[in-house]
Amino acid sequence: KQFLMGEPYTHVNINDKMRPLSVFFKGRQIIVTFKIKEEKRMKKAVITVIGKDKVGIIHNISGILSESNINILDISQTIMGDIFTMVMMTDISNSGLDFSLLSEKLEKSGNEMGVKVTICLEDIFNEMHRI
Repeated sequence: KQFLMGEPYTHVNINDKMRPLSVFFKGRQIIVTFKIKEEKRMKKAVITVIGKDKVGIIHNISGILSESNINILDISQTIMGDIFTMVMMTDISNSGLDFSLLSEKLEKSGNEMGVKVTICLEDIFNEMHRI
């Protein structure tokens, strides 16, 4: 984007998303070219796991996420008797894996361990649980 400063232009608001690339002087005008940083919106997904407790559940699920370049933002896990429950908030915005393929991988891993694994985009999850 390019902004002209000088007559008749008197004021330009510059914020932290703008980085000057070049400055030119043309008579009484100053021509400044800016690069505007685009904010990348984080794409979040909620993963739930429930089933009979056994060794390796967190290891297997987090391994799939790591291989898929997915960051775990928050995790809550508990064992009630012999029932394992876990909820994860994840950032999937840097994953190159298609969402449906990721869902299939998680579900397959869960089936192999005898637990139910689901993944849902945060926006959809919030709409489903709106009161």
